[in-house]
Amino acid sequence: MSRARGRMEAKLPPPFQFLAAWIGVWVGRWQQATIDYLLEENQALREKLGPGRVQLSVAQRRRLGELGKKLGRRGLAKFATLGTPDTILKSSYSEKQPIRSGVITRR
Repeated sequence: MSRARGRMEAKLPPPFQFLAAWIGVWVGRWQQATIDYLLEENQALREKLGPGRVQLSVAQRRRLGELGKKLGRRGLAKFATLGTPDTILKSSYSEKQPIRSGVITRR
């Protein structure tokens, strides 16, 4: 173990470093393949629905908003298909704020 800036770091032997890096790359590729599949599946479903608006329930908007917060505005700009990043982020409620028939009110 070596000491770096006041904290202890465990140093793995080179074969384990290689194995850890290989697993990390494999997981990253699997996640990217999953994301690519889901994006394509969403696109196919959107084509099947047609050009009209998709009506979401309050609970669905809340879930999308909460997940959208984790992605941030840039991540939503890349992946969001149901609305603009601003619209999705507006839909995220705090847990203290009650749901009032899908209308967001300012206090």
